[in-house]
Amino acid sequence: MSLTKAGLRKAYFSKRAELGLQDMHRLSAHMLAHLEQIVLPEGNVLLSYKPIAKRNEVPVQFFEEALIEINNHLQVCYPRTQMADNSMEAILETDDTEWKLSQYGVEEPQNGPIVQPAEIDIVFVPLLAFDQRGYRVGYGKGFYDRFLQRCRPDIISIGLSWYEPVQAIEDINANDVPLKYCITPHTLYAF
Repeated sequence: MSLTKAGLRKAYFSKRAELGLQDMHRLSAHMLAHLEQIVLPEGNVLLSYKPIAKRNEVPVQFFEEALIEINNHLQVCYPRTQMADNSMEAILETDDTEWKLSQYGVEEPQNGPIVQPAEIDIVFVPLLAFDQRGYRVGYGKGFYDRFLQRCRPDIISIGLSWYEPVQAIEDINANDVPLKYCITPHTLYAF
């Protein structure tokens, strides 16, 4: 298997396709136990995302619910992408939030207050694969890396992965932002 982003993307899309629903529920339960090991800030704003079920993404909503149980004042926002410049903004979910599928099949909020990157305390970062240094392979557009560069240095960025890390992604560049943590079914990785 190639350890380039393109090679890992192809390999991990294929691996994910083999996961069944029961496997994902079992693996998620193990992962939730690792979330409790992270010392989280007193902050009140989480940037999460809506998982793409057909891509067998980790059901991040279970992790959101676990954090809300710990901090019932937690506000959850979700990304809304801007295709014109491959940027992203965080939209606070409210009772009036309307949702729409993006051109990539991601459910995104269409309305709601914009949350500035400096206001976010914790972010769940989607990924396909990651390496032992905390770098990740996403879907290839760089939305999260650009957004994380605008966040505070102390933001807690957490990846959720069905699989253990590869040794090193070969084509990391200066725009890639490493995670602070990654949770797998077997381990909590801190970087």
